[in-house]
Amino acid sequence: EGLTFSNLGLLLWQTGDFQGAVSYYDQARSRLAKAGGIAHARVLNNLGLCYISMAEYAKARGYFALALSEFQQRHSPRDSVRTRLNLGRTDMLDGRLKLARRTLEQALDEAARLRDRSAIADIRNNLGQTLWKQGLFPQAQVQFQEALTVDQTLGDKRSIA
Repeated sequence: EGLTFSNLGLLLWQTGDFQGAVSYYDQARSRLAKAGGIAHARVLNNLGLCYISMAEYAKARGYFALALSEFQQRHSPRDSVRTRLNLGRTDMLDGRLKLARRTLEQALDEAARLRDRSAIADIRNNLGQTLWKQGLFPQAQVQFQEALTVDQTLGDKRSIA
């Protein structure tokens, strides 16, 4: 039941109905909380994605922090990397650029250890955006180029665009 609510939340998030997605994710969270585990942590992460989509950065940050803690407790490094990326993106969008940069650099180190090329590309893209907002244009360009190279290698047309 919890996973079904989570899937409904994902569907609504993908169609842009963020409030509806939050409603389903809240139901999923309450049903999965007792069992804990990766599914519960993913719902917390997805709630953060809904709130970042609505520019409610403090709420997003809170959910990402909870999800990250659960992923780390359950030794789920790939999920931890993605959640750390989401946390860094939240800080970047919220104008907390120094914190975003530190968080994204940490995520990049973790993704490199895992050899998660897709995550590396996404992190480099967000790091490039952060550096750009800081006025560090040459460093931003390097990150964007590295992200593009990885995306081309992976054939990720959406990210390439």
